Amino acid sequence: MLNFTDKTIVNEPLYPFVEPHPWEMELFQSKPVRRLKQLAHFGAGSLISPVVHTRYEHTIGVWKLVSIFFPDEILLRAAAILHDVGHLPFSHSVEKTLGFNHHRLTEEYINEEEISSI
Repeated sequence: MLNFTDKTIVNEPLYPFVEPHPWEMELFQSKPVRRLKQLAHFGAGSLISPVVHTRYEHTIGVWKLVSIFFPDEILLRAAAILHDVGHLPFSHSVEKTLGFNHHRLTEEYINEEEISSI
């Protein structure tokens, strides 16, 4: 069971600390969001660029900005956490070649029990 007092999973240094709601902590601990830790945000560009942050770290930044500017907008806060869950490694670079649409996978993840129950 996740200890909700441990906020280190939603820590990144660029923006001020934001107190996550318990449901946000659950989303951050969900499998679709956790897998973003393995994906470079810059995709194939990360092979030739010094940009090294993950889609998970990017997601935290987006969530913090939304939480700071729209603190009472629950749907926006949830969307900020879930906006990248459908990406593959090198997603934009390989989607057309593979006949893949990350938006469709994002919808599938959001509609699955693990996310929809939160």
